[in-house]
Amino acid sequence: MATTHRNLSLVRCLTLASVVGTIPGIALAPAVGQGLDGRVQRVRPRTAEAATLLRHAIRQSPTVARLVRALDGTDLIVYIETGCLRVKAALRIATATPHARFIRITINTPELECRMIGELAHELQHALEIAGAPDVRDDATLRQYYEVKGIRTPEGGYCTLEARRVGALALYEVNSAAGLRGVR
Repeated sequence: MATTHRNLSLVRCLTLASVVGTIPGIALAPAVGQGLDGRVQRVRPRTAEAATLLRHAIRQSPTVARLVRALDGTDLIVYIETGCLRVKAALRIATATPHARFIRITINTPELECRMIGELAHELQHALEIAGAPDVRDDATLRQYYEVKGIRTPEGGYCTLEARRVGALALYEVNSAAGLRGVR
């Protein structure tokens, strides 16, 4: 009986802590999608590998850091994941509500981290483009938007010159910091 009472007390304490935010002497992680400052994080890794990639990208590329900050001021929630793709990276609209649009960016793995950071920057630029187009709310309106604003790729998708420029800039930043200017 005493063990059950103790377990219930711990559950109540943890539940209260999730509402209040702290238990003296115990540091709790912020809620999913919430930064340490309590603000909603708009760019969210879905896996540990994606979290490492995002952390390294922000640290090594001022361009990626700028894109993440810019996305924080939008209605998008951008999930980042890694996976095996036939292309270098992909962006999809997962869903939309009246208050937010949910984007999923997948970066192809395995790949050199510097290249993955360049592709992440490229896709984050696309997310920023979508943020400026409030009518883009599903895959059909995404395709319509890029049929007008983008250029067709050999893989059958769409791209913009700005996304290509941003991806190349982030790759250059990472390679310059590492002294690897020739890696593409």
